Amino acid sequence: MATSTAHAWPEPASDQDDTGHRAPRALLPPELAATVLAVSAVFLGGVLALPVYGVFLGWAAASFARHGRIRSAVLMRCLCAGGAFGAATLAGAAGLSQLLGADVPAWSGAVLAIAIANPVLILLGRSSAFGAVPALFIGFSTVFAVHLGSTHALTDSIAGALLVAMVANFAGVGADWVGNRMSGRAPARPLPGRRSA
Repeated sequence: MATSTAHAWPEPASDQDDTGHRAPRALLPPELAATVLAVSAVFLGGVLALPVYGVFLGWAAASFARHGRIRSAVLMRCLCAGGAFGAATLAGAAGLSQLLGADVPAWSGAVLAIAIANPVLILLGRSSAFGAVPALFIGFSTVFAVHLGSTHALTDSIAGALLVAMVANFAGVGADWVGNRMSGRAPARPLPGRRSA
């Protein structure tokens, strides 16, 4: 009978990351750091009237970028570009709905606008400058969710929804950065040979 070599607890982490750089000293275990930040995000979302899902989506985008070795500049650029595409799509949907008239279902304008914006957004993600496609769609969808699902007076306008969505996403990126420092994770560096503008 084969014996299992699995350990109940993970081995202590090395003080170096996978590129040989010294990792920052851990202040808290990753689970506790993430919990503190999650509770803080919910609290600040309530106090500042930020959509908490936007904060968590920004955090998820930053985590994806870290594991994919994507530079912070590309991540932030993609969140902004995705948000701008979301705002433009909302404006286009409203314009198309008016153009199509009252005889056509109200959602038809949104379907047409998304059918145009979606492939353009994916094509944009093929460039190295905007190579974090999930972040593009996180920025895009956060603007949609804030505008269509929020009762906050500011988000009734597309520009207001864009502003609130970007602040929430950037707060999530900040939470990821703080969490990494609290748990001692070294910042990711691009993989050798990978171009990241």
